[in-house]
Amino acid sequence: TLPLLLGGASFGNRVVCEVLRSHRAELPSRACNALLLCGFPLNPPDKAEGADQKRPAHLLALPAGVRVRLLQGGKDEFNGPRGILALNELVAQMAATAEVVEVPGGQHTLPAAKGLKQLNWTQAQVNTFVVDAMVEFARLAAAAGGA
Repeated sequence: TLPLLLGGASFGNRVVCEVLRSHRAELPSRACNALLLCGFPLNPPDKAEGADQKRPAHLLALPAGVRVRLLQGGKDEFNGPRGILALNELVAQMAATAEVVEVPGGQHTLPAAKGLKQLNWTQAQVNTFVVDAMVEFARLAAAAGGA
């Protein structure tokens, strides 16, 4: 039986954080203690940083022993006024083991990206980058196993 890796995009990230945190015992034993999160909505666009404290709380509530990879677009409008720096600072405060993988030019709707010409990237390269980051994490999570 293959391991089960939970993942989400946008609001779905917040949902899977809560599922793994509060319903871990109800998940199948093959579920990994890992989350693959794409485009975490840290800050509502056009709002002051920290305007919605529930958003970072989903990540901060994850326990030690959970591994998290956040695939985050460098141009994601949900990063907030300081950009991806705010998410990196939040990750440093987490009990879970987490890392941010910045997608060059990536928007909230990964793998869509903009400003690629200036970055000397193509959309095909961004797509490959995102898939490779997902596959690598899935392999790491599967090797670590479930509960």
